[in-house]
Amino acid sequence: MQAQNNMTGLSIGKLDDKIIIVSPQLIFDILENDNQVLKNNLIKLFPDSEIAILVSAYNVNSYSIIQNGNEIRKKILTDSFKINIGQKLPEEIQCYNRTIKDEFILESAKEASKNGEKNFDDFIDFNVTEETVFELTKRYFSNSINSPEGSNFTAIKMTYYN
Repeated sequence: MQAQNNMTGLSIGKLDDKIIIVSPQLIFDILENDNQVLKNNLIKLFPDSEIAILVSAYNVNSYSIIQNGNEIRKKILTDSFKINIGQKLPEEIQCYNRTIKDEFILESAKEASKNGEKNFDDFIDFNVTEETVFELTKRYFSNSINSPEGSNFTAIKMTYYN
């Protein structure tokens, strides 16, 4: 899906009954700038839908889930700030339970904390948030987009608008 690599413009695609919109600026405006006008326009366009805004990138993991016009969950986690609004999603709880049993992650968190790189809890939270982004993709693409089995994410045909 080459469209996701464009840093400007907007790409729109469809998969089954899902509309996929890829736009780095749109994500930034909704998640980080909390652009209410833009968010409300999306809700007006898709009033009875679930809108998911998912980001996993270097030092940024975030998601916002809007159901039937209501933002039920928003979490943004970067090295410099954190926003945590709404009840935890089942996917978050599942990812947390998996993460705290992962010896490699626990050892890495201890090491980062010991070296002063990152607080232990922040390290765990960052990993849980990243895993949750990928876990949420199962809702829309049959499997997680980082699954070794693959997902139907690659079947999306995108049209790029500049």
